[in-house]
Amino acid sequence: MLPVALTLLMTFGATEERYDHVGAVGLLMALSGQYKAANNPFEVGTRAGVEVGGSFNLGYKSNELVIAARATFGSPHVGSPDYGTPACGSGSTLPPWRCVAEDRRLHEVDTLLYGGYRGYFGERWKTFVDLQAAVSFTPFLAAGPRLGVGLQYELSSIAGLYTQVAAVLGFGEVLQFRAELVIGVQLRSFLLE
Repeated sequence: MLPVALTLLMTFGATEERYDHVGAVGLLMALSGQYKAANNPFEVGTRAGVEVGGSFNLGYKSNELVIAARATFGSPHVGSPDYGTPACGSGSTLPPWRCVAEDRRLHEVDTLLYGGYRGYFGERWKTFVDLQAAVSFTPFLAAGPRLGVGLQYELSSIAGLYTQVAAVLGFGEVLQFRAELVIGVQLRSFLLE
């Protein structure tokens, strides 16, 4: 009798699963990959990284304010091996980037902070658009817009998996462009309800 009563209670007394983010505060954790092009030859290439951030519901549907920090890791760049050799002398046929001196910056770690609006469309399967500002701190200071689109699947009312592609332009000590792929999880608590 007890199992039947518990089954009836769980069936009729259970609240419906909700997939909106209204009133939610979230934790974002992700892995990322990026291709970076810049007017500094040591900054060009692919990198992998980790990202952590937060999301705060704006009170209308599932739209959120997102703030995240990312660190990407690449190979060390200490200057061109041809710099200062006779191969870089006058009349050299080497590309100019092969004859660049060491700039004494840490190129192995690239840090980025971004934040702004994330708008969702859908229920359990959501598409989203990011309109944000981004600031790169190392190895060069640069700031600019970040635009992204993504897909999120809600595992439950408190967790979702997402993937995103984004582009970032940076203006400052260098001119840079980043193409990003992000795969992550969003954990939510409905503290603001």
